[in-house]
Amino acid sequence: MDILETIKTYKLDEIAAAKAARPLSALEAEAREAPAPRGFARALDRA
Repeated sequence: MDILETIKTYKLDEIAAAKAARPLSALEAEAREAPAPRGFARALDRA
């Protein structure tokens, strides 16, 4: 197995574990409750 296959396999396993630890519905609920974005482009214009 070459290095890219090794990385791919590791990342796929990592993503599967993260999905199992925190379901999509929980992530979506957290996103809905999060504060509004601060406006990155506007902040750059002001700097």
